[in-house]
Amino acid sequence: MVSFGTSYADTREQTIGAVESAVKQAFPEMDVFRAFTSGMIIRKMQRQGTAVDTVREALEKLKQKGYTHVYIQPTHVIPGEEYDRLCADAASYAGAFAVFRIGRPLLTETEDYPALIRAMEQDSVIEKASTKAYLLMGHGTPHIINQAYPAFDYWLKRCGFDNVFVGTVEGYPTLDTLLEQLKERQYQEVVLVPMMLVAGDHAQNDMAGDEEDSWKSVLTRHGYTVTLQMQGLGAYPAVQALYVAHVQHMLELSPEGGER
Repeated sequence: MVSFGTSYADTREQTIGAVESAVKQAFPEMDVFRAFTSGMIIRKMQRQGTAVDTVREALEKLKQKGYTHVYIQPTHVIPGEEYDRLCADAASYAGAFAVFRIGRPLLTETEDYPALIRAMEQDSVIEKASTKAYLLMGHGTPHIINQAYPAFDYWLKRCGFDNVFVGTVEGYPTLDTLLEQLKERQYQEVVLVPMMLVAGDHAQNDMAGDEEDSWKSVLTRHGYTVTLQMQGLGAYPAVQALYVAHVQHMLELSPEGGER
């Protein structure tokens, strides 16, 4: 199980740990290991006294231990730069195992979009309302896959969630985009939700922080009553089930790459 990672210990186990536990429970015959893709997070955790493997380190250990079937499931939300790096790092080990597969991030195929919306509705992360808006904070990226965020916003509207909007910290749509959309409606309350696996640094500071440029502070200045949902997506059982389904799909692929 490969994640970007977070140095926030509490949310790490409530989200990344919870997804890993769900996979362990669903596939008890398989050994599950953890690796992170963020070198910055890995180094920070090492300073905190917690060791975690990179993708290459984890694969080398599996090779040395004699594993023959290796399946890599990313917990990334979108197939962006971190996923590309994961695939590149793993590529050199492709010939080291009899079976070697990499699963897909949460939002990869078209059907993943309505599936995530149903999961978020099932776990009451979002709900339809006339006076309350939900703003989902995605990470955002210069990678072409940033289009996943406006696409997810489109799918929300298709599924009847006219009061749910998607923005990003480091991509598009921006908070300014969301403010323009909110002005068109008569919303009184805004609920801020991390559209990230973990409620780490971006959620704690960029979304919910007390600095004047945080989403909470900006929205409060615009007269909205702001409510915070401080759980990452990985904390929700229905979202964990989506990752389990992605693993199941990966296991059902034939050696040639197609479905059995």
